[in-house]
Amino acid sequence: ATLATASRDYALARLGGDKPETIQLTRSESSESGATFSADGKAIYFLSSRDEGKALWKLNLAGGEPEEVHTFENGISGLQRLADSALLFVAGE
Repeated sequence: ATLATASRDYALARLGGDKPETIQLTRSESSESGATFSADGKAIYFLSSRDEGKALWKLNLAGGEPEEVHTFENGISGLQRLADSALLFVAGE
């Protein structure tokens, strides 16, 4: 599976099989960036301009609304997964 940004939103493209499938994951007036899969592949973590870009978000790929994981007073950027249980990012505190 591959994550792609469709305008401001994320879409998931499943490329295996006879017919590739694209599923829109987020629908928002805000813009999303920095998505990375969770270690188990069942969710994505991402940054968003919602709440002035000061929060880390998680979206379950089985469905539902994104949930705010943590808010950072001075913003967050540069999100990436380091290992099975570690995310790396820059936060101005």
